[in-house]
Amino acid sequence: ISLDGKRFFYENPLESLGSHHRQEWFGCACCPTNIARLLASLGTYAYSTDEDKVAMHLYIQGSVSAKIKGNNVDFKINTNYPWDGKVNIEVKTQNPVDFDLYLRIPGWCNNPKASIDCDSINIASNTQNGYLKVSRTWKSGDILVLDLPMAPKFNYSHPAVRENAGCTAITRGPLVYCFEEVDLNKKPHYICINTSVEPNDSYDDNLLGGVVKVNAQADILSEDGWDSKLYDTQPPTVTSEEVQAIPYYAWDNRESGAMRIWMRAKS
Repeated sequence: ISLDGKRFFYENPLESLGSHHRQEWFGCACCPTNIARLLASLGTYAYSTDEDKVAMHLYIQGSVSAKIKGNNVDFKINTNYPWDGKVNIEVKTQNPVDFDLYLRIPGWCNNPKASIDCDSINIASNTQNGYLKVSRTWKSGDILVLDLPMAPKFNYSHPAVRENAGCTAITRGPLVYCFEEVDLNKKPHYICINTSVEPNDSYDDNLLGGVVKVNAQADILSEDGWDSKLYDTQPPTVTSEEVQAIPYYAWDNRESGAMRIWMRAKS
């Protein structure tokens, strides 16, 4: 969906030459109604409960109430996810209640940390099938802090994917990033990402409604000396500078231009 909420993509390409744009409507448009249905049922995707268990699958700021062993238990979730991986979960209950709390540890996360009232939890010995299990007698005011580090990463596809050979894509936490011509001031195919230099990230309140952007070091092809030539025995000269990537969901919200997720790469 566009940032103004008025247009949407039906299909989501991983690369665009600049001609692919969101539309206000499609002849067959099941997506808008599915989005409405998703939002109405979001709570069932984020949480699930049993007689003595509560599972948190998605980390969304807000609150949720559950009936556990006949007791009303409220959870207040405070987080800036997906920009920040720290999740604070405060428990409110009239009486102490013994139950298991399961917290999803995303596959992209390395070295997660967790603590209750500043006491560390051994995640390695308490995680199974992607969920951290915390068993205890919970009392009102208990605060569990889950920290999911979100350093930007270079990703590579299987060698059999010929279109992605020699390419890399950037992710940060649960988000995929892309490069837009409007940020590069040239077509993305001019850019070759240097994966030997770690990318860096920063929050920009003035960019696309407020996003974490990722900067990576890159070699950029130059057209100097190619004015009247299509081919040459000498390769183009290159310059080295930082290039900016934005979250993929937010592309095509500014001036029209090319976009690419899988970028040429060198190590």
